[in-house]
Amino acid sequence: MIPIFSSHYSIGKSILTLGNPNQDKQDGSSSIFSILQEQDMEELYLLENSLTGFPEALKNSEELGFKLRFGLLVKICEQEHKIAVFAKNSKGAKLLNKIYSLAYSGQECITESKLKDVWEPEDLMLCIPFYDSFIFKNMMSFDSCTPDLNKLKPTFFIEKCGLPFDEVLESKVIQYCNQFKLNTQLVKSIYYNKRSDVKKLQTYKCICNRRFGKKSLSKPNLDHFGSDEFCFESYLEHKNL
Repeated sequence: MIPIFSSHYSIGKSILTLGNPNQDKQDGSSSIFSILQEQDMEELYLLENSLTGFPEALKNSEELGFKLRFGLLVKICEQEHKIAVFAKNSKGAKLLNKIYSLAYSGQECITESKLKDVWEPEDLMLCIPFYDSFIFKNMMSFDSCTPDLNKLKPTFFIEKCGLPFDEVLESKVIQYCNQFKLNTQLVKSIYYNKRSDVKKLQTYKCICNRRFGKKSLSKPNLDHFGSDEFCFESYLEHKNL
């Protein structure tokens, strides 16, 4: 199981920071690098929905001796499902910047054709997130989204986060991957450190997603926000199962 972190740079998604651990001890914030240091980990898998935090992530990774695996979560325009693109090297990081520019120069999404035009398999890795994927969308909305991305050899993420539809979704992902001979990878999306932090994340989401005062702690209206397993504490408990 690979821990896939997101930071506060992914607005409304995570309450973790990319701060230096020394500063982390002073201001009380939860830094991803502090978590990694405490567990003697060597790599940081970081998946963000923007490139804003990349400079800080790269700087602190190099200073603290961590290998950074940076990924960009981006929406595909055709039928609006999401993919994760990870950079394999420095050239891949530059290609991520190009993909981000293409995606956010207009509709905040990228077409399949534009993605394929810039794709370099030696420098980029395509992953399909467990949630927000085309399979998830088809299952939850009875849609018939069929992207043409299998030639890019995507790896499909599988998660076990205690949501009621996890097992059904996992079976559909495995069925699809077996049909097209594609790989799967067990991962854990991490947005906060401990289960007790889930209320902090809920508050943060309400602040970021409020619309004309319709969201509150008593009535947050957060779709699928029904699990406290998206944390590093849960990852530690399940990584060897």
